Amino acid sequence: MNASWGEIRRAYRELAQRHHPDRQVESSGASNDGERFKDISRAFRLLSEYVKEHGLPPEQEIHRQAPQPDPDLDTSKVYNEWRESFRHQEPPPASVNPVSVAKFKRYKRAALVILPVLIVYLVFGLGDNEDEYVLDSRWSEDVYTPPAVRTDIPGYVQVGLDKETVLLIQGEPTRKQGDVWYYGESKIFFEDGHVSGWEMDLAYPLRVDLGERKRRSVPRFTYGASKLEVEAIQGRPTAKKEDVWFYGLSKVYFRNGLVVRWENDPRTPLLVYE
Repeated sequence: MNASWGEIRRAYRELAQRHHPDRQVESSGASNDGERFKDISRAFRLLSEYVKEHGLPPEQEIHRQAPQPDPDLDTSKVYNEWRESFRHQEPPPASVNPVSVAKFKRYKRAALVILPVLIVYLVFGLGDNEDEYVLDSRWSEDVYTPPAVRTDIPGYVQVGLDKETVLLIQGEPTRKQGDVWYYGESKIFFEDGHVSGWEMDLAYPLRVDLGERKRRSVPRFTYGASKLEVEAIQGRPTAKKEDVWFYGLSKVYFRNGLVVRWENDPRTPLLVYE
């Protein structure tokens, strides 16, 4: 039954006064009234908490009897019917991104425009001017002409070689300093852009031509030798002054780049022959 909160409070006061243990001290049912009073107080406390939480008293009885299942209901049959209906249910359609659809339509239209033009060009355009599709002048009549290969490169660095040839033979130096190329601790000297000599460390070998030194036990230079030849045989001078090269206390004199005479000191001998 429905009742307002005021009606519930009035009913609680009436029942509490009627069943209070102090008013039934002389009655034979005093103990029963005490238990009844506790039940009334407990019920009112529960109702008060409900009203504080929800603002209104409950509209129906607190204690409801739960519905009992039908004893004649076949649960396995109901489950099988539900499973069959779910199995034959069509899956939901996949979501489609409208942006992707729009891009696909644009690409499709572009392909429909470009492909016919490309086909016409490939079929009819190439025969007008055969030079237009020759991408490399080395290709002519399906014959490939390989690039020119230098055949004048010696196998070893020699006096008089230019820097480009030295790069092809020895490779890129570890560092450069003026007319000196360093390969580790080994050195190659240049004069006027050509090899004039070298100093080789055994830990950093150079690909140099030692054939002349193998053919002759002691290489020597003489009158008319060029500066490159003198430096290749005698090595780098300790000092240079115009047309005079100093090797310690010995001297080599040049005229027009060729040896004309020398002064040989036994303390720093020159590798010369007359």
